[in-house]
Amino acid sequence: MGSDPISPGMVGGMHQPVITSAKNARIKLLREVREGKHEGLILAEGVRLCEEAMGAGLEIEEVLIAPRLLVSERGAALASDLQGRTSSYLDTTDEVMEKVSALKTHQGVMLVARIPEWKPEDFLRGEAPFVLVACGVQDPGNLGGLVRTAEAAGASGFIALRGSAHPYRDKAVRGSSGSCFRMPCWAQASPEEVLAFFEEHGVTLITTDSNMGESYWELDFGDAPQAFLLGSEGGGVPKRLREHATHKLRIPMQEPVESLNVSVAAGLVLFELRRRQLRAGEPTGAHTDVPTGVQYDASTHPDTRGTR
Repeated sequence: MGSDPISPGMVGGMHQPVITSAKNARIKLLREVREGKHEGLILAEGVRLCEEAMGAGLEIEEVLIAPRLLVSERGAALASDLQGRTSSYLDTTDEVMEKVSALKTHQGVMLVARIPEWKPEDFLRGEAPFVLVACGVQDPGNLGGLVRTAEAAGASGFIALRGSAHPYRDKAVRGSSGSCFRMPCWAQASPEEVLAFFEEHGVTLITTDSNMGESYWELDFGDAPQAFLLGSEGGGVPKRLREHATHKLRIPMQEPVESLNVSVAAGLVLFELRRRQLRAGEPTGAHTDVPTGVQYDASTHPDTRGTR
């Protein structure tokens, strides 16, 4: 694999103490990052998410490894690559990892990284940009799914209004399957901040209205840049944002069903926009077709830190 094998307790060729207690200060830090107690830091757990974090070029602050990771060739290669990307590479036992892990069965790896710092213009990058705005989506798994859906459809950015879950918290990170590492995300935004941003950049506001909205199959989505405002089944879009929306849509449904999960609704609407763009031969937001199912390889994923 082009890398020397990693042995438990090895950092930079020197033996380090293996963490054997879940009360260790470094383990406490990992828990606190997961709970959102350290501003600017994000936790990723599991082989796939850690590979995604590296592929996205995140600045990795700390890595925790347990023997279970080193059993497979893929895991050993990941451990070796992670060692080269952080100055804080910690070993622990499978028993301690089991206690700190949020997974049903831990995979022997988790890391702490810095949350990407996005500029306002990053949210409207591309030739036909559009953003997804989550309003009152409190379930972190649903919110993470929205981030994943937005990236898959080619959105240029994602905004979570106050009252929604945080896109960089543990369950949302897992729900996004790593999309939050690449997708510009604005967390805890106020309606006033969002409206000011949209007005400054001439963004077309589109929201849902089950009573007065036009079918999303027929509705003219207006000119880019666009913002799709979607609320939870219970809360919906705040009144002030609804009042500023110039386009209102509804999703036709068979009675007696009256609403859909917000992730399902987002998928239908965003991919309808993408279908129209592709059919018209127009640019498709910030979407880039990337081969799927490719494992992380440090030689094919250059470090992109400092480019955003």
